[in-house]
Amino acid sequence: MCESEAERRARFSAFFKAQRNHQTQHRSYTTHVWLLNARTSTLEDFFESQAPPYAILSHTWGAEEVSFQDIQERQETCKKKKGYEKIIHTCHQALKHGLEYAWIDTCCIDKSSGSELSEAINSMFRWYGKAVACYAFLADVPPGCNPHDHQGPFAKSRWFTRGWTLQELLAPDNLVFYASDWSYIASKNELRRELSLITGVDTRFLSNGATRHVTIDTQSGLGNLLGSVNDSTRRRLHQASVAERMSWASSRQTTRTEDMAYCLLGIFGISMPLIYGEGERAFVRLQEEIIEFSNDQSILAWGYLEPWKSHEDNQSELYAPVQVKEKRMGVLARSPAAFRGCGSIIPSLVDKGNSLPISVTNKGLHICLPVSYGEPPVALLRCRPIDNPTIVLAVNVKHVQGNRYSRADDMVEWVDHRTWSRWPMKEIYLSLDEHLEEELYESEFSYPGSSVFIRHIPDTFSVQELSPHTRDMATSIFPPNHKTISPGLSPCTGNIALLFTSEQKRCNVALYFSLTKLPRMGASPLMMRKETFLMSVPCHLTNSEARHHLYHRSTWKNTSNYIWCGADALYSSVTLQRAA
Repeated sequence: MCESEAERRARFSAFFKAQRNHQTQHRSYTTHVWLLNARTSTLEDFFESQAPPYAILSHTWGAEEVSFQDIQERQETCKKKKGYEKIIHTCHQALKHGLEYAWIDTCCIDKSSGSELSEAINSMFRWYGKAVACYAFLADVPPGCNPHDHQGPFAKSRWFTRGWTLQELLAPDNLVFYASDWSYIASKNELRRELSLITGVDTRFLSNGATRHVTIDTQSGLGNLLGSVNDSTRRRLHQASVAERMSWASSRQTTRTEDMAYCLLGIFGISMPLIYGEGERAFVRLQEEIIEFSNDQSILAWGYLEPWKSHEDNQSELYAPVQVKEKRMGVLARSPAAFRGCGSIIPSLVDKGNSLPISVTNKGLHICLPVSYGEPPVALLRCRPIDNPTIVLAVNVKHVQGNRYSRADDMVEWVDHRTWSRWPMKEIYLSLDEHLEEELYESEFSYPGSSVFIRHIPDTFSVQELSPHTRDMATSIFPPNHKTISPGLSPCTGNIALLFTSEQKRCNVALYFSLTKLPRMGASPLMMRKETFLMSVPCHLTNSEARHHLYHRSTWKNTSNYIWCGADALYSSVTLQRAA
C-alpha cells in the first residue's frame, strides 16, 4: 500500500524529533571536541565539559586546506599545503595569549564520520562562544588597511559574505581581526559601528557585555565563566525577532545549499540532523524547528521590503484588499534571501496574551490569524516594523478548501493595527509545500480518464440533453439507464449541464455542475464542497428553448452539495425536483 504524503511527513517528523531529543541528551553527557595542541600540533580529544581554555580560528576556506586525517597521520606533505600556514599562525597567537590549545574547523572535525560532523555543526556556535579568543583571519585584506573605510578592503572582505562566519561574528566574546600577514587590525568591540554597517547586525548584538582580557589565568575556573557568557550571548540574540536574525544571513552564501540552513542552527538555538542532498528542504526544516520553540510570527513575514500599501488609506479597502497576481507557494521561505528586507521587523503587541501557539502539522502550519473578506484574502501577522507601532504586517493568501490556505505571492503589505480587531479571527492551516497544493489547483483540462457518476436519478426521469455537447454525443455515450457520464467528459469540460425529462410528471429539469479546480484523480479520497445548481423549465418548451432558459432567462437555485472524490471518479447524489 502506497504511503501518502501526510503519512510520510508524520513519519519523518517523528524521526527527526526522536533524533533531536537523542542528540540533546547525548550532547549533555558525552559531547567531545578535538583540540589542537598549540605546542606539538597534535590533536587531543576532550569531553566538552572538561576541555581546557582554547583559541578558535574564523576564516574562509581556500585551496589546500589541512584535514583531520592529515594531522592524525602526521603527514609531512600537509606542511606544504597552503592552509598549513593558518594553523601555525593560529597556534602561535594562542601561545602568545597564554593558551595551550586551539580549534580550527578544517582539521579538528573528522568529516569522514557523519555522526561526528553532525555533532560538530550542531555544537559549533557553542564552541565559538566558549573560546577565550577568536581570531578572524581575513586573507584578502592587506596589512595597514583602514577598517573604518566603508569602501575599503576590510568592508569588502569575503569573510563578510560567507554563511558560516555569521555565527563566528556573533558567538565569541573576544573576536580579533587579522590581515593577510597576520598583523592586527582591530577587535570586534572596537569596530561595532563599522561591523553593523557592513553586516546589518544591530550594534547591541555585537557587544557581548563586559570584555575580558585575552591573557588569562588558566587556573581561574574559566569553564563556568565561559558557560555564562555563552548563555548571555544566546539570550541577547533571542531579543531579535526571527525575521531580523534571518535578514543577517540574507546576503551570505555557502558552497552547499543545505549549509545555508545548518550555519544558522546556533543563532536560533536549534539542533537537528544533517541531511546533505535535501537541498532547500533543509531551510524549511530549520523553520519548522524554530516554530516548534517560538511563537514569533515574523518568520512568516519573508518578502517584506517596504511599507508600500496601506489598506487604511481607504476605509472600504479594509474589506476589499487589492488584487494580486495568483502565484501559490508554501508558507515558509526557501532561503534566508527572502528575509533581506526584514531587518527592522519586531513582534507586535496587538492582541498580546491571547494568541494560540503556532504548530506544524501534516495538514500545514496551524495558526490563528485575522483573515479578510474578499478575494484574495489577506492574513494579518503579529509583527511590525520597529519604527511604526501603528501598523501590522499582512500577507496575501489563497483559499484552498475548508480551513486550508496557501500563500498567494511573495509580497508583504502593511495595514493599520486597528484592522486586527475588525477582521474575523480564523483558525487555519497554511500549506507548507506549494507542490502539494498545485495538485488541488491544476486545470480541469488535465484529468483525462476520470469519471462522474450521478448515483441517483428517479426512474421516471431520463437524460434528454447534455450541454455543451451535442444530443448525438449525449445519447451515444450514455449507458441505457442514463445514470453515468462517460469517462473524460465532466472534469475535462469544467462546467456541464444536463436536461432531464419526465413524461409522467410533465416537467423538464436542468442540472448544472461547476466542476472547476478539482483535485487530481487518483489521489487519496477527499471531500470537496462544490456548487450544484438546479432549475426547472416548462415541459412544453423545445430543447433549444430549454437551453435558452438554462443560460439566459432562468433563476438558478443554489443547492450546494458535497461531492466525494474517489480514486478514479467523482460521485454526487442528486435529488431532482419537479417543476412547480
